[in-house]
Amino acid sequence: MARRVLVIGGTSQLGQALIRRLVERGDRIVFNGRNLKIGESLAEETCASFFACDYLNPGAVEHIVGQAVSQLNGLDGLVLAGGLLHVARISETSDAAWDKVLENNLIAPFRIVRAAMWALSRDDGGAIVTVASGTATRPEFELGAYSVAKRAVHWMTNMFAIEGAPKGVSANTVCPGDLEGGMASICDEPQLRDLGEPFIPPAGALTSAEEVAKSIIFLLSTSPGLTGASLTVDGGLRAALRANKVHQG
Repeated sequence: MARRVLVIGGTSQLGQALIRRLVERGDRIVFNGRNLKIGESLAEETCASFFACDYLNPGAVEHIVGQAVSQLNGLDGLVLAGGLLHVARISETSDAAWDKVLENNLIAPFRIVRAAMWALSRDDGGAIVTVASGTATRPEFELGAYSVAKRAVHWMTNMFAIEGAPKGVSANTVCPGDLEGGMASICDEPQLRDLGEPFIPPAGALTSAEEVAKSIIFLLSTSPGLTGASLTVDGGLRAALRANKVHQG
């Protein structure tokens, strides 16, 4: 049976891969994203509905959720695939950057899930999948505020899992490793600190958006008995200390 899914951050690299796969499965999709050009092109390609609404704007969250429920006549799944990176040690993070990282990666996702719970708990329940990061399990030195925010996303998802379980709503987290192609930063200027070359995980390559999308679809498809879980998708990088040295002999 076709599912009705709202994807937040659908114009990101991961969001695009996910929407294409969901549509291929016959699901009905409404998605949001900041990139108007990519959003319109993806909507034309997939016939999914696109809202070019910035979810940080006042009233935007309620508008996006309301429009999705109206267009889809209900909601079976919610995926939060958006987020912004900030490269800085936590001791060198300004108040403005700290606020922006938390607003984009934690506060806005909280508001979106809160607004969608009533729709997900109707009918036969639904599924929430938040996208955190490998930094949610092992923080990265040069990604201070981002690591904190993504850890908080994991715990927030667990809290929604507890509250959603009696209503048939599952809530799980996917923690990707470094993605091929990277992700957007909170500023357009060149970063002040270079993260250097990414570590190659034991699997031999950086995590692809397609791999993460498959994991999200799995969690959208599971029964309410699987809830409060965290799924790491990083090619084995965080499975052991110095895992990146596997291919150095």
